[in-house]
Amino acid sequence: MRYEQLIHGVVEGVGGLKNISFATHCATRLRFRLADARAVNIDGLKALKGVFGVRDVGGGEIQVVVGTDIETIFQEFLTITGYSGAREEKSLSTDQHTGSLKERMQVLGRKTMDYLGAVVGTIIPIYMCCGMIMAFLTICTTFLGVNAESGVVTIFNGVANAGFYFMPICLGWAAADKLGVRPALGALLGMTLLFSTINGVPGLDILGLPVYPVTYSGSFLPIMLGVPFMALVFNACKRVIPSSVQYFLLPLCTMLISVPVVLIVIGPIGYVAGTGFSALFQFLVAHVRLLASALWGAFCPIGIITGMDKAVYAINMPTMNAMGYDNIFCPGGLAGNSAIGGAALAMFLLTRKSEVKQLSLSSGITAILGITEPALYGICLEFGYPFLGATLGGAVGAVFGALFDLKQFSWAGPGLMTSPTYIGTDGSMFNFWMCLATIAVSATAGFLFTQLLARRHAAAEHAQNTEPTMSIAAPISGRCLSLSEIADSVFSSGALGEGAAIEPDSEVIESPVSGEVTATTQTNHAIGITTADGVEVFIHIGIDTVDMGGMGFNRFVEQGDHVELGVDLIAFSKELIRQSGHSDAVICTVVNSNELASVDQVAQGKVQAGEKFLRIERS
Repeated sequence: MRYEQLIHGVVEGVGGLKNISFATHCATRLRFRLADARAVNIDGLKALKGVFGVRDVGGGEIQVVVGTDIETIFQEFLTITGYSGAREEKSLSTDQHTGSLKERMQVLGRKTMDYLGAVVGTIIPIYMCCGMIMAFLTICTTFLGVNAESGVVTIFNGVANAGFYFMPICLGWAAADKLGVRPALGALLGMTLLFSTINGVPGLDILGLPVYPVTYSGSFLPIMLGVPFMALVFNACKRVIPSSVQYFLLPLCTMLISVPVVLIVIGPIGYVAGTGFSALFQFLVAHVRLLASALWGAFCPIGIITGMDKAVYAINMPTMNAMGYDNIFCPGGLAGNSAIGGAALAMFLLTRKSEVKQLSLSSGITAILGITEPALYGICLEFGYPFLGATLGGAVGAVFGALFDLKQFSWAGPGLMTSPTYIGTDGSMFNFWMCLATIAVSATAGFLFTQLLARRHAAAEHAQNTEPTMSIAAPISGRCLSLSEIADSVFSSGALGEGAAIEPDSEVIESPVSGEVTATTQTNHAIGITTADGVEVFIHIGIDTVDMGGMGFNRFVEQGDHVELGVDLIAFSKELIRQSGHSDAVICTVVNSNELASVDQVAQGKVQAGEKFLRIERS
């Protein structure tokens, strides 16, 4: 199978198949709930080819970002591993958490965000499809001469509006499925809210208690608040109703209790909350439009990581349905996604590593199109400053869109692929052109900010490393030796630069400086690292150990990798070296010593890895 190696690596990285309590996926991520989170190898997962990033969201949940071919990957995961466990979890379960109040609130917050993100993520294809159909019909009737009164337009306009109108049914199914309740009951609750004798009808009451007339068609919050209550009722009834009659009585009792509470209390609360959000939205547009747009554009990369973007879109969708457009959140998301793409593309020019170039180019393009996770996790978070560049670029792009009152007329995921949703409902194209301009401005801003931050990062690193003196750390613990004590004329003569040696006590070489791996050998017995300031450090393990053909040596890094001080470079076997008749002395030299004022050994006797070993004086 195409992803067999990736799947085996992921399963091993999360602690094995038996450690997986449940497995599912979203648009670009494999999501696992683990029995023992301590068994996860985060670094091992990140190192896998095909993994763009790993997110530990806490509570034993790990998310592995693997890209847009997630459906194929997950199906191959099920086939290859034979996994037959749970594919959903009870996100808002009533399990007790015994930590502090702060920890309990953190868990509640995480589960709430997970619930909102999972439910909204399930119905996003409906919104995407309906929004794109509406945009397509606008193009057909405005530019292609299709009669707006024709049967085909009427039918597909009905398809688009049906998706919005009956959304509470879809949300009810998805929410119930997420919470471990029979999905059909969640859908039935949504049908109840939409039925013609209930939906928006005044004068109703239940046993004398008035039912507030609420129009539930196209709403989000009432059903998303109602289903968790129904889940509590369902689980309580399940505990007390005998199993022999649950098939008949459990759905009946659940609905008899849930429906009155939802209609009298929860539904109106959700409606009022949605109305309040709409009022807040209108206030922001009227008074602090540019500031709100800038903040949301900058927040979007963070929102994607935390899942809060889906929660905000969920709350905003009813307002968008009521107003017929959105001119803050969707345009801000468009700017944020495009800026992430621009930041990733900047890394294409900034890096010399071929695999990073390939990832930055492909993920940058897909981010601008609308799929951001590969660029966000594989590039922006991996290198740091592209993430900041993306947030700044998102703010700039969002403000640009706000200046031209950019509007999205039907909801679809933000990106170039869904740009037709910015065509005016009357067929006007100015808003569409401003959409394309916002994408260009945001991507360019993300690109330029990343380039600027990269230069500042390099300048700061250069300034740090251009002090009159610098130290090279001991690459391993042991007894210090001078080069004159090394029985090899190449080293003892200083032909490979000035330095010193260590008779090792351990068997792992650590990087003595921060820099780029510029030299490796097939036999893994030597390695070269060049600092940002051009100091060339060479480490050689043993004398004449090239004759061993790599036996007993294991290198952890590749040529072109950037390594930090103290990172493990090579593991070796002292015993095998000695059995081969060679000295196991570890030699550390500065190859370009002739370009420096001096290279002096400062450690004497015993030295620990990471302690000062050599001192360099610059001319």
